[in-house]
Amino acid sequence: MGRTRYGRRQERRHAHSLRQIRRLLRQSGPLEGRLRSRRHQNPPGHCEIVTLPVYTYNHAVLKTKTSQISDMSDELATFIDTMFDTMYNANGIGLAANQVGMGLALTVIDVSDADEDAETTGPLTLINPVIEAYSDEEEEFEEGCLSLPDFRDIVVRPEAIQVRFLDRFMKEHVREVDGLLARVMQHEIDHLNGIYFFERLSPIRRTLASSKLKRIAKGLIETEYELYRP
Repeated sequence: MGRTRYGRRQERRHAHSLRQIRRLLRQSGPLEGRLRSRRHQNPPGHCEIVTLPVYTYNHAVLKTKTSQISDMSDELATFIDTMFDTMYNANGIGLAANQVGMGLALTVIDVSDADEDAETTGPLTLINPVIEAYSDEEEEFEEGCLSLPDFRDIVVRPEAIQVRFLDRFMKEHVREVDGLLARVMQHEIDHLNGIYFFERLSPIRRTLASSKLKRIAKGLIETEYELYRP
């Protein structure tokens, strides 16, 4: 079926243009749910590392579906690098853009240190990712989340997926992945759609988790990485 003119206008409205991305990346002020950065001092000869605070449970940006990215820019490339630094600093293996306050359909992943059998041995940037197919086989695995510190639970997900995405050079890829990489991709793409991993739990387990979520929302959990609480 052909796309209507109205549909095309809607698609453009929800895609971040180069100008929009520049404006978003220049904005500051945590009270507005925007970016703050923390610069780390390193020994002479080492590059300066900039990390971003990770937004925690109950912030509106984490429940808002992210917007598509239509083009790349120097500012966005720098933001992607900063996302990787933030993820590594927090000892994570995946991070979605809205976890650092940006409503963009973008996630970074690196499972190379966590899974020797992973199909990728290095960092992955997924722009506008879409899962196109799921395996019938499912598996249980314990998941955690940088936005939900000190909270882990068993989540059932499809064992393998087919995912379509753009890399940081805006080149399209279609990949079939399984194991830990497939799980992390599903977890991060859930984030981009405003879904926490605990929403995949049974009603009983979600009820049991409510006290932990309240502690996170109240800021009672300490972490070694910087958090931004609503």
